[in-house]
Amino acid sequence: MRIYRLFKYLIFIVLICTIPTVLISQNHGNEFKQSLKISQDQLKAGKYSEALISAQKAEHAAEGLTNIERTKSFIQIGKVYQGERSYIKAYSYFWKALFTVDPDHSFDVMEIYYGLGKILNEAELYDQSLQMLLKADEQLPNHSDAFYRIQIKHDLSEVNFYLNNFEAALVDFQSYREFAMQYQLFDDEVIAIRGLADCYIHLLHFQEAIAIEQSLIPKFKSRGLKMEVSNSLYRIAQWYLQSNQTQQALETFERELDLGANNPLDTRYQIIDCQMMLKNYNVASQRLKQLLSESSLKNNEKIYFQALNVKMLIPFLQNNINQALIEVKDVELLIASASDPYDKLMLVNTISNIYESAQNYPQATKYFKMQLTLNYEIESQEKAKAKQKADLEKNILAKENQIKLTQMNSKLVEDEMKRINLQQNNERKKWELQNLQQQQHLLEQKSTLQSQAYKNSILLEQNKSMAAKQNLTDYQGKHRSDSIQYEINKTNLEKVENEKKWFQERSQFLTQRNKTARYLFGLILVIVILLLGAYLNFRKQNRKLHHLNSALLAQKEKLESTLIELQSTQYQLIESERLASLGQLTAGIAHEIRNPLNFVTNYSGLIDELMEELQQSNDFTQIQKSEDALEILNLITENNQKVLTHGQRAARIISSMLDVSSGAVGNFDKADLNQLIEDSAKLSYQGIKGDISNFSASLDFNFDSEIKEVVLIHQDIGRVIINLVNNACQAINEKRPKDPDFMGKIAVSTRKFAEYVEIVIQDNGNGMSQAIREKIFNPFFTTKPAGKGTGLGLTMTYDIITKKHQGKLMVESEEGVFSKFIIQIPLNLTR
Repeated sequence: MRIYRLFKYLIFIVLICTIPTVLISQNHGNEFKQSLKISQDQLKAGKYSEALISAQKAEHAAEGLTNIERTKSFIQIGKVYQGERSYIKAYSYFWKALFTVDPDHSFDVMEIYYGLGKILNEAELYDQSLQMLLKADEQLPNHSDAFYRIQIKHDLSEVNFYLNNFEAALVDFQSYREFAMQYQLFDDEVIAIRGLADCYIHLLHFQEAIAIEQSLIPKFKSRGLKMEVSNSLYRIAQWYLQSNQTQQALETFERELDLGANNPLDTRYQIIDCQMMLKNYNVASQRLKQLLSESSLKNNEKIYFQALNVKMLIPFLQNNINQALIEVKDVELLIASASDPYDKLMLVNTISNIYESAQNYPQATKYFKMQLTLNYEIESQEKAKAKQKADLEKNILAKENQIKLTQMNSKLVEDEMKRINLQQNNERKKWELQNLQQQQHLLEQKSTLQSQAYKNSILLEQNKSMAAKQNLTDYQGKHRSDSIQYEINKTNLEKVENEKKWFQERSQFLTQRNKTARYLFGLILVIVILLLGAYLNFRKQNRKLHHLNSALLAQKEKLESTLIELQSTQYQLIESERLASLGQLTAGIAHEIRNPLNFVTNYSGLIDELMEELQQSNDFTQIQKSEDALEILNLITENNQKVLTHGQRAARIISSMLDVSSGAVGNFDKADLNQLIEDSAKLSYQGIKGDISNFSASLDFNFDSEIKEVVLIHQDIGRVIINLVNNACQAINEKRPKDPDFMGKIAVSTRKFAEYVEIVIQDNGNGMSQAIREKIFNPFFTTKPAGKGTGLGLTMTYDIITKKHQGKLMVESEEGVFSKFIIQIPLNLTR
């Protein structure tokens, strides 16, 4: 019964303390719901500033509530910033929500991952966006919300498309289409169908793409969407062009023009382009004159310059060089007005080809140089865009790490404060318990003494009472003979009664005190139990804190390692850029050498023709009579043949230099493999001899005569041979100081098999250890000192052979003895 009362008092105290907290929490909850609802309505209306203020009020109100409300406020603020296109701020709030979200609330989890994926998609960080959107898609089966079903599938298909995952994009676009049809959203259905068509185009399934796009035309017509019909016809015509169905493309463009094209100038130009492909130059010329007579054409700069380019090409393709030069003179005055460097490059390329065909080499050289300048300008623009994207990705990653560290630090501080407070409370309660136990012990001793005194007083009272009665009997028996003794006895009796009353009151007081002490002891026992539970919880939190500290240290070490790797990569990229600049300089020098070399070879050929004419002339019989004249003519013929041979070889070397330095993607074509290998190896060998003054090594060739022409990319195989011979020469040069009698040797051989040709490049240089051979094809791995290599040469070589040419690249080596690189290129290579 007493325990029941004690617990009743405790419950009463708890209720008194918690009622104000409950009322405050309820007030915060109402304020949170109201502010969140207002912010959502304002966001739908596009009032971002007002929506942000309301969302921040909701965040403030959620501070006294659970993590569920805090998560919802973070999500709402992230949505508002996303609407304002403040992607960094939006990204940070969605990450905060990810730290506070309850995994069981799958809708909140889906909203967070979708928000993160949407932001990364807008920032063109498609790999990271795909990861987030896939996590959002995992939560989709648990909900039937139409908005998120549509949007997640839309963004997933879009990101997969941008990442060239066309098979996955097909599946997502199909799901997107089914949801759009389920909820009767025609605009989304159109986007999904066109997305499917675009995927088929990139997979080169042109007929499927054309069929699915044609299925939209009846739907557009039934809704009176004339512009969309025109748009579909334009897309179909473009796909006919890509699949080399030029006549069908021409008919489709004509059909679009008759229905009323959205961009009639562009459609008319496409028709001209089709006529050019069909070699109907007269029809194309008539159409072009009509197009150029349009006053609105100059407002569309791209089509205007494309039309001017065609105007020059028509007489050029008809071999009417004089008319082409007349058209060039008109266009030269307009090149400077083109704002797009791609348009300038198109015009300059055509003009340089026309001048070259007209053998006006100074003008052709001028425009070739202009081509180089424009190519450099376009490349600079692309690099600037790539740098901007990299900076954005770096900022988002830094923000993400900052949020994680802040969350972890705040958690550590909070746990540490709880631990200190709990320790102080434990010490204070322990001291109060000891003090209370001492007081209880003293009270028990005092109660024992007082109880004994009370018993003694009762015995004394009984004795006195009996004595008083006896005295009173004697007094009555003596007939009240002694009045003084009577008054004494009466006083003693009153004193005894007063003492008895005092002891009774004292006994009641002590009993009540003992009862209160027992109640207090019970309360202390309950507090001790609560403290014990708190201590166990503290130990659990302390273990969590230890794990968090370990995770934080691991994260710190990982970040430091990443920073070191980034610094190393930055240095290697700088070296790569320096080498690229050197390649551009080499290309410029080679261009300048090519023209005088062409004159040398051309005049050498002219001398041969003159010698043939001389031999066929009537005066030649007289020359034959003179031995000196005949010997001079023979010497001229022999020397001229040597000039022609070495000039052609120099031309091939310059062509190889240009191919290597351009870095352009070549096309598969037939080439004399043995001649290509010999020219590239000698070019590399002579380059090393020019760099290293005392370099000496033999370069031996052993070619299989059965190998004629092989289908390959001429420029790429040239780069491979140059890289491998360069490495061989450097390995030999490194071994020379160790052995004064060492003679370097490089052996290059080819051999034809049934299904492939094999190229072997072997040197007797330093060789490689097993550890180096395992990492030799890794990007940025190099054994050369800083500044001497980028670590990309063998990586590019490996990619060219294995990926582009579907072949094999193997290495055999013995440290200090030799190195051998074996290349196998398939003969039935798929282009």
